[in-house]
Amino acid sequence: MRYMKILFLPAALVLFFCTTVRSQDVPYITGTVVDTEGDPLIGANILVTDLGRGAVTDVDGNFRINKLEDAEYDLRVSMIGYATKVVRDVLASSTPDPLKIVLEEKAVEMEEIEVVGDALRRPQEDTRVSVQKMVPWEAKFLPGAAEDVMRSLQALPGVLSPNDFSSQLIIRGSGPDQNLIVMDHIEVFNPYRLYGVVSMFNPETVSDISLLTGGFPAKYGDRLSAVLDISNRDGRSKKDFYMNLNTSLTNANLVLEGDSPLNLPGSWLVSMRRTYYDLIVGPFARSAGLVDGNVSFPNFGDVQTRLNVSPWEGHKFFVTGVTSRDGVDVTTSSSAEDPDSVSVYNTTFNHVLGTGWTYAPSDDMLNTVVFSYYNNNGISEFDGRFLDPVLDEREWEGTADSIKALARFFDVSVDGDFVLEKYSLSNEFVYHLGTHDVEAGFGWTYIDAGISFDIRIGDDLKEIIEANPRSRALTEPTIQLQQYHKFHGYLQDRIELIPNRFYLQPGLRYDYYTGIQKGYLSPRINASYAVDPSTTVRAAFGVYYQSPGYEKLFDNRQFLDFSEPYLTALRAENALHYILGVERWLDNRWLAKVDLYYKDFDDLVTRDIRPGFKWTSAHQTGTDLRDPANWADPFLVASDTITDKPINGSFGEAYGIELMLEKRNTERSDKFSGWISYALAWAQRYEEGVVIPFNFDQRHTINIVGNYKINSWLEAGARWRLGT
Repeated sequence: MRYMKILFLPAALVLFFCTTVRSQDVPYITGTVVDTEGDPLIGANILVTDLGRGAVTDVDGNFRINKLEDAEYDLRVSMIGYATKVVRDVLASSTPDPLKIVLEEKAVEMEEIEVVGDALRRPQEDTRVSVQKMVPWEAKFLPGAAEDVMRSLQALPGVLSPNDFSSQLIIRGSGPDQNLIVMDHIEVFNPYRLYGVVSMFNPETVSDISLLTGGFPAKYGDRLSAVLDISNRDGRSKKDFYMNLNTSLTNANLVLEGDSPLNLPGSWLVSMRRTYYDLIVGPFARSAGLVDGNVSFPNFGDVQTRLNVSPWEGHKFFVTGVTSRDGVDVTTSSSAEDPDSVSVYNTTFNHVLGTGWTYAPSDDMLNTVVFSYYNNNGISEFDGRFLDPVLDEREWEGTADSIKALARFFDVSVDGDFVLEKYSLSNEFVYHLGTHDVEAGFGWTYIDAGISFDIRIGDDLKEIIEANPRSRALTEPTIQLQQYHKFHGYLQDRIELIPNRFYLQPGLRYDYYTGIQKGYLSPRINASYAVDPSTTVRAAFGVYYQSPGYEKLFDNRQFLDFSEPYLTALRAENALHYILGVERWLDNRWLAKVDLYYKDFDDLVTRDIRPGFKWTSAHQTGTDLRDPANWADPFLVASDTITDKPINGSFGEAYGIELMLEKRNTERSDKFSGWISYALAWAQRYEEGVVIPFNFDQRHTINIVGNYKINSWLEAGARWRLGT
């Protein structure tokens, strides 16, 4: 039945695309809001006073108000810190002249300024379902989130974390490796710092945070569960130079930005972060006797840059770059040669470089081309010398010397390194045509991955391990290399079937993975229905595929052998999403949301289990375990072996309901904001006829988040979470 649905939907989508829908020239108003120096204003509110609705300017100061009559309207333009301006008798038409509205700065006063076009209030024509939006200041000030974007998202319904110290996201019964993470049109892997405690995203430079927990459209692919789409802001261009420094007991965050030095419209931004646990906490812990030996606590530093210029009207070029380093160097005693000592060294680097060009030949058309490079590499060293904890000379008197010699010391050393390189080229095209919003795109990705590790074991322990055929591979060096290409193309069209009420977005995506030498077609469909101006019902169905690859293993924290012939024998993992959501604004401040979802997973990649035998023995009950005479002769018993060979050996499901009530600040006089959410969820996997609960299956989850603005410079917040 599952595959009948998959086969039926492409046919249905073909009918949608082949059906001729009459394009209407719907009047609209468009323009740009700038300050007195000509710099675009982000988040300015434009209200059509006659209709009580409007729009919010984007990152370039542009706005567009659709679905108007062929008539004249008055616009009220406002933004905190600027004098409100009324523009009268603006003509809406199918080919309007773009407006340029200039706002003048003024001292911020305490009167109420109503934010009618709330940037977080999604338009009803947005067909995406299960979208969670978060503004950067929420990520920065959310209690318990360590000023981190991804840890802040863990306070939303349907989102969990592996543990209290991880910024990884467990979303609706899926692992972190099944989430697509995009920054400025660039897919990034392993976006974690401090070994997973925080993420790479700087809340001081982020402009938009969108989390799609399911049912995402065809422009996103190669992941089964969810999408996190992050946009970084451009630098401020009013002056040549700005500086902002934030410090705390454990880290510092410096942001430099200013006008473009090229005498062209544009700006630049550089941010630098550094933790100093190792510089402050380390010496304190040693002096207080909390640790022994030469301990360097984990630390990281990163530099992010963004440059944009607009040399010609309608053209914008940008460059985004990130480089970071994580490090740790720990020895648990004064010398690595001491018994029961452990020495750990690790250095990890992340580098991202992307350059893009956006071209808008008209208000109805936008094309974006992005080329990017990504590199993640690291070196790890581990040395340990362990004294058998059960060995006590007083208790072991009379024990055979051969056993005492084996049990006394075990020496283990591990050297490992990895490198993951990615080159990507993509093109995205958006075209507004009457009642249609068409999006299309294609792209290419090349991945070069390598993993190696060498476990060196002392002679005594090595003899024991190599005597067991199931463990013999541990003593052999491992090197895995993988190079493959990924190609994709997509087409989606949002159609206004009933004016101002019903919108449908069919989409189709094709992916080809050279690693497994297979291609897949993914039909998807989203719908939005406006019950009334305050209530929207949305629904989605989609087919999703995820290719196997080493870049996903970093999130999954496991090793699989993707060498030949194992890789080409695999199929891409796949999932079906069924989602229904209702969103209602109770008033201008309170939002209520309900989401129901069901995800059906198939062809999940797991480790192959092979039947075999092992040698074992038994001792006489009530006798001394240390006396070899009390043990029977070894004999064979059946024993399965879990290998690192990957197979499509599992399937599963995740389903549940999520409720959320949110209070937003929409006026300057508002003091309180926050939300309360409840999620009821089930997630499980099936292997070899056995039901296996998902590792992070959590039945009930309650989140309560509150912030109260005490005055202009002081705000208090609290967060409470219950999971069972």
